[in-house]
Amino acid sequence: MTFDLTADAPGDWAFHCHMLMHMHAGMFNVVTVRPMDGAAS
Repeated sequence: MTFDLTADAPGDWAFHCHMLMHMHAGMFNVVTVRPMDGAAS
């Protein structure tokens, strides 16, 4: 699957499923959003 995402809030964000069984099966990742070069953080 491919999708476009506009992320404008810097930080670490949980990208996950709320079903505990799915999270244990690997449906959990941390996505880190960094400010663009020259942007205020």
